[in-house]
Amino acid sequence: AGKDAVYTVVVKKIREKTLPELNDEFLKKFEVDSEKALRKKVKNDMLKSAERNERERLKVETTKFLLENTHFDLPKSVVEHEKNLIIQNMVQEFSRQGLTEGQIEQRKSDIADEADRSSAERVKISYILSHIGDVEKIKVEESEINDRIKSMAERYGITPAQLRLEVGKRNSLGELKRDIRTGKILD
Repeated sequence: AGKDAVYTVVVKKIREKTLPELNDEFLKKFEVDSEKALRKKVKNDMLKSAERNERERLKVETTKFLLENTHFDLPKSVVEHEKNLIIQNMVQEFSRQGLTEGQIEQRKSDIADEADRSSAERVKISYILSHIGDVEKIKVEESEINDRIKSMAERYGITPAQLRLEVGKRNSLGELKRDIRTGKILD
């Protein structure tokens, strides 16, 4: 600390980013046939992304508002059950990411701390949103479940049938329906 240092640096390579040529081959990659169409597609994609980000921001704000302004006691057994689900989901996610059992075991206290922090909030918001959904008569259709399974399967790189089988094995179809309903309520 507070001492001067002298470094010797050897530059092995200098790279420069070059833009691809705007030709037919490049346009085909984006499924368009002209520069104008490409610009329109990029603009639409950016607008959709901004809209998704804004919807997500509003959901987060709404959830935060509901949590801060709604007060009631939560059943300890339900909070404990939610904590166990959070731990199970985190362990499965770490496994999917390629962590070994030993690496997951090393993170055991972090996983438990995160589950403690979020379980009560998740139960509380679940009760609040469930009540709103009941009052507003919001239902989940089978087609919505199929669409969600299809998009999740694409993310995980498996077929929808494989994911549906996994969801069935884990008895988590109810959880999936609740997630979809929650999203509809917040929308």
